[in-house]
Amino acid sequence: MTIHAKQHFAIIEHEEVHYEGQSFTPASWANHIAGHSRNAWRDIYVKRPTDSEWVFANTLRQNEVAMDQITTFFMPPYAAREQVGMQDGIQ
Repeated sequence: MTIHAKQHFAIIEHEEVHYEGQSFTPASWANHIAGHSRNAWRDIYVKRPTDSEWVFANTLRQNEVAMDQITTFFMPPYAAREQVGMQDGIQ
């Protein structure tokens, strides 16, 4: 996340942002870095171990929603239910 021309980096593990010895939600980390209310989806870029480039967090969210819709559309309801919660997570 870049604020006031300074880049800030953190590690995300188990849905928590770890930064300077503290744990945050993505939203609370964005607010902490900025010093005021921010929308983490619009301010944070993510690079997972399998990614070659940084990806806008909002893009990841939109892609996940699209994949959920495709999965629900093309799979029988019982199969879609089994996949609930099976996400890669943002790392």
